[in-house]
Amino acid sequence: MKERMAALISDIPDNKPITGSATGTTSDVVFVPKQMPECSSAAPTVKAIPKSKIGLGVLLKMGGIHNLPVLEADVLEGHIFAFEYRDAKWSWEPPAAVRLRVDRKAVAEAGGFRTPYKAQYLRAEPSSGIQPRQEYVYKVLLDTAIKEQMATEKAFLGKDSQLEQVEVGQAMNRKAVQAQVVAAQLCSLFAEKLPIDFENKPMVITPYLFMGTAGVSAIIEQFLPGLFQKYIGNEMVEEAEGDGRSEFREAALALAHYSYEYSKGKLIITDLQGVGNLLTDIEVSTDELIGEDGSILFAAGNCSKIAIENFQKTHTCNYICNELGLKGVSTTATVEADKESSAPTTSTEVRPFSQSGKAVKLIRLQA
Repeated sequence: MKERMAALISDIPDNKPITGSATGTTSDVVFVPKQMPECSSAAPTVKAIPKSKIGLGVLLKMGGIHNLPVLEADVLEGHIFAFEYRDAKWSWEPPAAVRLRVDRKAVAEAGGFRTPYKAQYLRAEPSSGIQPRQEYVYKVLLDTAIKEQMATEKAFLGKDSQLEQVEVGQAMNRKAVQAQVVAAQLCSLFAEKLPIDFENKPMVITPYLFMGTAGVSAIIEQFLPGLFQKYIGNEMVEEAEGDGRSEFREAALALAHYSYEYSKGKLIITDLQGVGNLLTDIEVSTDELIGEDGSILFAAGNCSKIAIENFQKTHTCNYICNELGLKGVSTTATVEADKESSAPTTSTEVRPFSQSGKAVKLIRLQA
């Protein structure tokens, strides 16, 4: 065996066998590799890169004006704030710093007050609870909406606003977030009363306020891809049925009724719309338009008595209203005084607010 192994080893080039101990076993055979040549300490030779010729026309062309690539998004830095329902105040202390990537192309048509854009958090402080790289929607106020708001305040408060246009926009965004937070809490209470086996209980998504440099402000919230469905307008007029009178539509109508009864007729949540069971862009209409601080309550979609009276005139309790024991509203003094007319209040009356654009009933958001 030993002789046969040695013969095989001798056939391997550049290696020579060395026998080990006197045992004569094959395991004692050691292979010694051929010695490598010593490395040279001289610097490696670098091949020269051939120089390409540049024509005179190209050289002169470089002196002209050349367009930059078209940017598809902007990067914004600022802080986000959340509104605390129980304490009725803004947080965080200090506010959370964020960096956003915001698309320049709108993700859907502008609504009555804002234009939506897709956004991503590129950086967010851990304390903010924001998830980086997830998709959000960044909602920017229309200039026309701000100007209409200023005109409305002058008409109802009897004086010009002491704020600059950018400050009015900031106040509108703050109140819009506050209104949706109120709606979210009422919706949460409503959902708790629904049967456990009720599918797709309505839920209002949480909005945040973004404050950037130079007074830039916007509303940021979860992006909802899919079919955007509107159930009730901000004047409490039910939208055309595009969902075949679904169970969720009945729940949305009952939710408005619940908010009216919960507040003892002082307010009602309106403009119920969203994707699936997730609602957003909700407005709050109040019986009294002016608050204790002398300003118009809630957001620019507060249609005040118009919305409440339309609800009183047109709402018919459905099976969800009855299941929850909500009281009928057809016997209120307001409706008794106006029995002859069952039509919704029209815009020929003095409206607290006007829409600068037509509400889009169905919008297919881009995924």
